[in-house]
Amino acid sequence: PFLWGPFAPSFSCPEPDRGALSTNFYIYQLLDKERGVYPRLPGWMDVRDAAYLHILALEKDTPPSVPHKRIVLSGESLDYAEVVRYIAEQRPEVRDRIVEVEKAPQLSRPKINTSRSKDLFDFGQEDLKPWKETFLSAVDALLELETGWAAKGLHLAV
Repeated sequence: PFLWGPFAPSFSCPEPDRGALSTNFYIYQLLDKERGVYPRLPGWMDVRDAAYLHILALEKDTPPSVPHKRIVLSGESLDYAEVVRYIAEQRPEVRDRIVEVEKAPQLSRPKINTSRSKDLFDFGQEDLKPWKETFLSAVDALLELETGWAAKGLHLAV
């Protein structure tokens, strides 16, 4: 899944840089009506949940009988039209910039077994941060960066 959410407290991006935004660049594209595009995959997870699970994995004393495998976890499937409507409602200052709702892709999500995370860490899909919190945290972090760039006369072209 895509990892989205706020940047780490020590994150700094003094000049516009797509690469520095990592997967949050996909969210930034939602804020560009002219050139922005929607993500093409429905899988997502809040970066804070991913960090928490990595800590749990490091602390877990896994018996040798448990095979080392990847642990897959993702939030519920997203309806990107609903996402951009929610952003426009909660952050009216960007309403006029948001990509057109009508262009939102209709994505189907493959069935993925995420039970391993629940079995090993007692942390499953139902324990993840809600998408609304994740998206607003990411948008707020991006707008804060944008404000700093604008103060220097800079702009990140999507």
